[in-house]
Amino acid sequence: MKGVFLITVSIFLLWACNPPTTGNQQSGSTESSTSGEIYIAVDENFRPVIDSEINVFHHLYPKAKIHPVYLPGEDAIKRMIGSDTFRLAIVTRNLSKEEEDFVKTQNTSNRPMPIAQDAIAVIAHKDNPDSVLTTEQYRGILTGKITSWKQINPTSKLGAILLVYDDKRSGTVTFIKDSILKGEKLYEKAYTANGSSNVLDYVAKTPEAIGILGVNWVSDSDDKQAVGFLRNIKVIGLESPSDCKWTSKYIKPYQGLIKGKCYPISRHLYSLNREPGFGLGTGFVSFLCNGENGQRVILKAGLVPYYAVTRNIRIKP
Repeated sequence: MKGVFLITVSIFLLWACNPPTTGNQQSGSTESSTSGEIYIAVDENFRPVIDSEINVFHHLYPKAKIHPVYLPGEDAIKRMIGSDTFRLAIVTRNLSKEEEDFVKTQNTSNRPMPIAQDAIAVIAHKDNPDSVLTTEQYRGILTGKITSWKQINPTSKLGAILLVYDDKRSGTVTFIKDSILKGEKLYEKAYTANGSSNVLDYVAKTPEAIGILGVNWVSDSDDKQAVGFLRNIKVIGLESPSDCKWTSKYIKPYQGLIKGKCYPISRHLYSLNREPGFGLGTGFVSFLCNGENGQRVILKAGLVPYYAVTRNIRIKP
């Protein structure tokens, strides 16, 4: 039985990550896994990395046209399961049982696939003298139990802490509520910026602010927009879990430390696919989890590839 199970898993991964590139088109359509035109719903937290992925995909497959619609994570899921326009969503969670049941009523099924391991970055104004937070401190800020910078540092000259996030229905807020606060309410006086770029802009202009957003907005050193943001904000180091063997007590969301489970606020990025056949959506998922193409874009963006990415190094004798 164990051998049969392993073979089944291998076949599933081969199918999900390497579907046929020709034939098996959508019924009655000329669309294939590398050609055609589709709309996909994407958690707005991942705009930088998904924009890069789509640009590379379009370069490799010029007959394909993928239109991303960036939304708060919960809205992206709602669009995918509730509209025939969207067959694919890229978000930070799988469907709930109720959502899965709804998809089945449409005579389709959801095929989830992990793409990457992501982290939530905590950012502050560049001139803020405090650069690290304990677990108790950042949980206290998220719940509103800590509302002043003097509660963090008695010598701070800053006043009230101004917590800002992207959207009430974002994947970031959902993850924090479910996995970090675990039943406690997010601070009701936190500021909603309506988008990750607005979170960065607000923190850059507001010395008292502290923001939460997906790490890919601040992790790609080759991205001009990310570099511009980093001139005006700083990424806060968070207290690492007790079982982390890293030399420092406070951890920033670097790839190796996310992979090693030393950074305390990490999550997974998924593709949710309800395409009935091997269409362009399935082809794009195959690209995303292919180490030679999509996974390298993820690596460059500062996320952790879910699948192995090989690198050849030539050493001169």
